Amino acid sequence: MPDKLDELLAIQKSFQIKNNYNPFIFQTSSAIMAEGGELWAISGGKWWKEYLGKTGRDTWGHLSPIFLNRYIRDIELQNRAKIIVESMDVLHFLLIVWVTLGLTPEEVFEAYKAKMGINQKRQDEHY
Repeated sequence: MPDKLDELLAIQKSFQIKNNYNPFIFQTSSAIMAEGGELWAISGGKWWKEYLGKTGRDTWGHLSPIFLNRYIRDIELQNRAKIIVESMDVLHFLLIVWVTLGLTPEEVFEAYKAKMGINQKRQDEHY
């Protein structure tokens, strides 16, 4: 029985074959950036424009991290459905990259684990 990543890659590959869609990775990366920007915007984006006009400053006029975190969390909850849609757009283009490179689910998994190891080491070393 195939796992979910197998299925996602197969669906994406079938879509690309059916539509004769073989973009260059540099084209796809620009789409990832655009969709990432939409995800960023819907999940808080330029939070400071809205947030600065609201309460949440301490007695010295500094932004309060507690109020800011609450503000961002509220936006994320309010826009949850839209955030899911935008994150699927990002995933769609990541799948295109992986299909274009001919990666197997195992290769995606191993690359993820390797990169996560680097990320964890950086956190441990306060990189």
